[in-house]
Amino acid sequence: MKFAGTITELELDLEDYHHDIDQAVVTKNRIAMDWEEDGEKFHAVLTSTDGVNYEGNFGLTELDKKWKMDAAKYTAADKDVLLLLKWIQTDSGDEGSCIVILEPSA
Repeated sequence: MKFAGTITELELDLEDYHHDIDQAVVTKNRIAMDWEEDGEKFHAVLTSTDGVNYEGNFGLTELDKKWKMDAAKYTAADKDVLLLLKWIQTDSGDEGSCIVILEPSA
C-alpha cells in the first residue's frame, strides 16, 4: 500500500513546553494522569472500548465536562506508551495537540 503525507518541523524551545507527568495509570480501558503546568495541577481520565482510541475529560484537579481530550495510544515493545493527544476547552475555544511519553515505573 502506498502513502503520501507531510512532515512538520517543530521549531519550539521544548523546555518551555515540557511538563512532567506526576503519575499515570494505563489499562486497555482507561488512562488516568496527573501533571502540573505553571504551578497548576491537572487531572485527566480517558476511556476506551478498543484499547487504542481514548476519549475523556481533564481539568484543574477535578475533571471538567467542558474540557475534552481524545488520544490514540501506541505501546512499544519495551512497554513505553506514546499518546497523541488532542484537547479542547469548549467553554473558551482553546485547543491544541501534544505528545505524551509514558515509561513504566515501579
